Amino acid sequence: MGKNVILMNVEKTYNYLWKQHMMARRIVISRYGDGEYLIMLGSKKDVATHKSSEKLTELMNRSIKRKGQLICMPTTSIESDGVRGNAANYFLENSDHSRFGTGIWRLYDVQHDFNLLTEFFIDKTLIVTGNHVECKRAFKSNSIDVDILEGRKINAFLDYEKLKKNLIRIARGYDNIIFALGPTSNILIADLVGVCKSNLIDIGGFIGPIINPYSKDENLVKKWTGIPRRSNKETMKRYSKRFFKKLQDKIELYSLL
Repeated sequence: MGKNVILMNVEKTYNYLWKQHMMARRIVISRYGDGEYLIMLGSKKDVATHKSSEKLTELMNRSIKRKGQLICMPTTSIESDGVRGNAANYFLENSDHSRFGTGIWRLYDVQHDFNLLTEFFIDKTLIVTGNHVECKRAFKSNSIDVDILEGRKINAFLDYEKLKKNLIRIARGYDNIIFALGPTSNILIADLVGVCKSNLIDIGGFIGPIINPYSKDENLVKKWTGIPRRSNKETMKRYSKRFFKKLQDKIELYSLL
């Protein structure tokens, strides 16, 4: 690798993020997986609901260099004895970051009753997603006040310039900005690191278990890569119920402090 870096597995990534949050430090999390890796290599095939383009490849490669974020790689990329896989090596070699985590910290959080993820929905929160209808329905149904910024479900990069302009204009008004917009999330997070002091959290497909029970499309659940991968609707309802119960309990508790 040519440089000293800290590689954190799932548990270490989760514990690191929790400690940072408990110390009231800003958290910026980007997730780069195999799909993002192919885009960065300049794949001519459509990847992760995004059409290939030279501009997307350019901005993805630029985003990984942006300081002030924790880059999370696929779980299989980081092991106790180091790193494996071409994608992970590419991320390490083409950025100047000294610490890397794993994106599956979200699954670890689910197994711990959404203890960390819910922290990023308590204060003034904006969700950037292509599934804005389901998001609005889910949070409104549970009396949780969040704002939604709409992107495209497919080819979200086509909205990039408009989203960037809107986010730069409003980002300072939020404590948390949650991204679930595929590879475009990485680019937008890199754009916002120096613009605002908000927590910038890329949760990707893990928004699925939260909003799927509020979808009118019974097949939407099958399109999510999530927890577990082949969940049925009833399983998703249980996850969603746990998330909103934990969030409501925390909001009530913090209001008393």
